[in-house]
Amino acid sequence: FNSQLKDSPQYSKLLGLIHEQLHQFPHNELAFILMCLGRFQEPLYNPLLRDIFLLLQRNMDSLDLDALSYLSVGLRPNWLIHTERDFRMVWRMAMAQSLPRLQHHLLNCTSPEELKQVAICFNRITSIISYRMLDQLADKAMCMIQGGQLDKVDQDHLSTLNKLIVLVKNTDQWHQEHGNYVYTLTSHLIGKTQHMRPNHVINLAEVLLSYGEPA
Repeated sequence: FNSQLKDSPQYSKLLGLIHEQLHQFPHNELAFILMCLGRFQEPLYNPLLRDIFLLLQRNMDSLDLDALSYLSVGLRPNWLIHTERDFRMVWRMAMAQSLPRLQHHLLNCTSPEELKQVAICFNRITSIISYRMLDQLADKAMCMIQGGQLDKVDQDHLSTLNKLIVLVKNTDQWHQEHGNYVYTLTSHLIGKTQHMRPNHVINLAEVLLSYGEPA
């Protein structure tokens, strides 16, 4: 389906129209477009994606969490085509400029949804995230857990917890040194696993097998 769509004249026309009116789109919509086009295996050197990235990079200091999370996924998607996997460090380092803005959002986030978006970004750029920022993320997560903000069993709250669990896998060295935080995080899912999506249960199981508790 993707190949049929990309070969159609309507698809090329759509990309051209977006390119012509690039500066009329809000930044979060541009980041979303960049992420979505990646799903159609558009290479990141496509002129449209290149210009979207450059525009967002020039405005990094004002991007909201929606834009940052879309951008982080778009620059390092799970569906990277083989030829671009050789350059994954380039795309990962392209988010380095976002770190001050990302830290600002982390320190000021007040909801599970905002925390999830921060964790999404962290999971995409783990190689350039400092231990200090991981400390700050853990402090924010602990405050929300202790304050009851992550007690619900709806998919929004469970998805936030899942992103934090995935981060345990992706930054294992830091988390091995912060076992109390990992224990609190995983313990918070006791009695909730029947409400979790299968892939979330798998992520949790991998962490539990590595850390050995809670049972």
